[in-house]
Amino acid sequence: MLARSKSVPLDISIDFNDRYNRQGSILDVLTRAMNLLAPSIRRWTSFQLSVPNRLQANTALSHCLVEAPALKVFTVHVFHSMQEDTVSQPPDSLFGGSTPALETCSLKSFHLGWGHSILGNLQVIKFDGYWNGSDPSTTTILGILQACPGIRELTLRNLSDVPESRTTSSSTDLIHLPHLTRISLYYSGSNRTLSVLDRISFPALERIDIGYLDDAGPFFDVLHRQSSSTLPLQHLRVEAVYFCEAKLVRLLQRLPSLHTLELVDVEDLSSDVLKVRFRRVVHCIRN
Repeated sequence: MLARSKSVPLDISIDFNDRYNRQGSILDVLTRAMNLLAPSIRRWTSFQLSVPNRLQANTALSHCLVEAPALKVFTVHVFHSMQEDTVSQPPDSLFGGSTPALETCSLKSFHLGWGHSILGNLQVIKFDGYWNGSDPSTTTILGILQACPGIRELTLRNLSDVPESRTTSSSTDLIHLPHLTRISLYYSGSNRTLSVLDRISFPALERIDIGYLDDAGPFFDVLHRQSSSTLPLQHLRVEAVYFCEAKLVRLLQRLPSLHTLELVDVEDLSSDVLKVRFRRVVHCIRN
């Protein structure tokens, strides 16, 4: 099939789910597969890799050494990183350092190297599942965002938090992200997440999801400040947090474009407030 594809662009997906539980057999299959696929890298438009551990991910990526001029989507998901004692290093020359068309990078429990050239000029960034010191620091995330002025979507999920003392920065300059329309923040560490949001401006934001971040009040404050001019927020989802009802009311009054408000597993809100004062908002309350 690969030979018959000739010069057609390719979408590559390698997925070893939990039924493949023998590391040796996975490495053997990965090596054979990548030996077959590597000569076609210049035709790849997407590469999605899902494996149990980082060693297997790095084994696959060690074959990706030539330039990938057509690659738009790069995804590496590791299932069982918490069980690893040692971590091998990804290749420094991944895709020859050249992915000019890359738009989306999704990494789950995989340490690509936070200064990697692949993390620049992206439109979609997703980081998920980083613990025990492998997580990107606040400074690292801000550096990546600064290198991606055209970003449209940012997702931070399941990141260990940092002490509040480590979130301070000597710089007060805002990183302007005029195309950012969607932000998803789930269990990403309150200190880390607030430090990131405080340093970016997102005048085009249309949707934000906030979940499992303890007190949501400071996040409402950030959105309130961002809405001082015009914030075209249409969809706000808040899950499993606590907050001051007055802060939410104050924020909603500044969001004329909002048409969907989702409140999931929250107990700090009286439904009468929404029914009486915000009839224009389509809201969903789930307990």
